[in-house]
Amino acid sequence: MTTCLIPDCNGSWHDENICDTVLADTATPAGAALIAELEASPTMPTTLVVWEGSDGRDLMRTSDQAEARAFADRLRAFAHAVDKGAGLLASPPSGPAKPEPVDYASRFAALDSDVLFDVEDADGTDAPHAYVESLLIVLADWRRHLVGLLAEAPAWSIPEVTAYERALSRTREAYMQWSFRWQNGPVLPHSFDLPQPVAGDTVSSANVARIVSAGRRTLAVRGVAA
Repeated sequence: MTTCLIPDCNGSWHDENICDTVLADTATPAGAALIAELEASPTMPTTLVVWEGSDGRDLMRTSDQAEARAFADRLRAFAHAVDKGAGLLASPPSGPAKPEPVDYASRFAALDSDVLFDVEDADGTDAPHAYVESLLIVLADWRRHLVGLLAEAPAWSIPEVTAYERALSRTREAYMQWSFRWQNGPVLPHSFDLPQPVAGDTVSSANVARIVSAGRRTLAVRGVAA
């Protein structure tokens, strides 16, 4: 057992003289003090995991880097298992491999009104409607995927949200410009817009953002109900 450089750590979690990973709750004095200590020492090679909880837990330390990497994916279960550094959550059972993500954005990369005019010239005036309908099917599937992600994290932390909004904007603009040749042309429904967060709401699951600070990796976790 070694004496850790991190305050109040007895070294029982590791063989080095400093914790590799520290969890701290901003809602407790001990957690806030630990965060301040680490932030004041930017050369410490420590992964700092911060969360805003409500159950009085303050901190946990581990030198298990695999556990640290898996933490963000298992945050809610992990928070229930942690009791002031008294234990680690067992590794999750292995499950089926996740399917490869669908490249939705590629369907819209070259979309503009000229595409719809070309479709009309080739296949008639009804063809652009059918073409846009096929795109709406893609957008609807993409939106369902993103709504699931938005239940776990804020829009700013999901790069795919920007790609979706760009694709939706391109579709609307192309359809609007094409429909100008027809009086009272159709407009795409706004039901394809992503849901907007309500002021004051916090997400019920992991709201995670990775921040790189000098000499140390930091994983900041906000709005987590332990």
